[in-house]
Amino acid sequence: MNCRLTVNSALRKLGVLAAGREARSVDLDDGFDALKGMYRQLITNGAFGKLRDVIPVADYTACGNERIFRNTEDVVSITLPETIGIMLYTAATASTGFTRASLFLRRRTR
Repeated sequence: MNCRLTVNSALRKLGVLAAGREARSVDLDDGFDALKGMYRQLITNGAFGKLRDVIPVADYTACGNERIFRNTEDVVSITLPETIGIMLYTAATASTGFTRASLFLRRRTR
C-alpha cells in the first residue's frame, strides 16, 4: 500500500471522501503531511525502537534507528541504506514468550 492509498482510505473512514472518489492533490498533500507527522511522533516516542545518536567525522553510511548529526564540513555525504531490518515482537507464545518477525522497509525514492 502506498501513501496515496493510505491517505484516501483514511479520508473515506473519516467520512470526508465518498466511496469511489479520489482526494484532490492539495488534500493528498495535507494528508501526507499529517501521516509524516504521525510517523515522526512514533519515532520520537520510541515506537520502532530506541534511536542512537551518531556524529560522523567523515562520509558515513547510516543504519536503522540512527539519528545523524552533521556537525562538520568533513562529512560530505551520508548514504541511506536501501532497506532497513526491524525486529518486531508480536503475540506471546507458550515456548519462547514472544514470536519474532522481520520487517524490511524500503527507502522511498522520487
